[in-house]
Amino acid sequence: MATILVVGDEHWNARPYQAALSEAGFNIVSIEMRQTQNAVERYRPALVVVLLPGCKADDLDVCRTLFDTGDAPIVAIGLSQDVECRLAALEAGVDDYLTPPINPRELVARVRSILRRVKPVLIASDPPQDVPQPCNSPFRQLYPILFRFLIKPLSAMEVTKSKLQACHGHTKANP
Repeated sequence: MATILVVGDEHWNARPYQAALSEAGFNIVSIEMRQTQNAVERYRPALVVVLLPGCKADDLDVCRTLFDTGDAPIVAIGLSQDVECRLAALEAGVDDYLTPPINPRELVARVRSILRRVKPVLIASDPPQDVPQPCNSPFRQLYPILFRFLIKPLSAMEVTKSKLQACHGHTKANP
């Protein structure tokens, strides 16, 4: 189970985001902004969600500290709609910047998307049942990162539900 570090201040209600991430199977650790310095080393999160109340230097310093002290991707939820503020946060090390209103399910989807790109082994839960699943070969189970790099050039190909079902049926018939 991947750990998500949620960094914010006491004035912002992060509970809906924490609940959505927890329900999606992630382990949530919440800290105050002033505790950021040692948090990355202590908790070793797969990803950090930062709740930015504004575009002040202190807020951006938190992002820089998180960026400098670890390799975890950073998703910022900021109150500012200002393009300059979003750009400053991205320059400070943030990988994605969201502004309210944010559907908690969208946050979960963005977190999973980022983790699939940077840490594919840490995806916390299975996709919904109504989504066709790719072939489940032993090669993929043993070497998920290598599989991703081998399959990525093929991602431009059209994959239909019938093709995935045929592939899935082939692996069941020939284990």
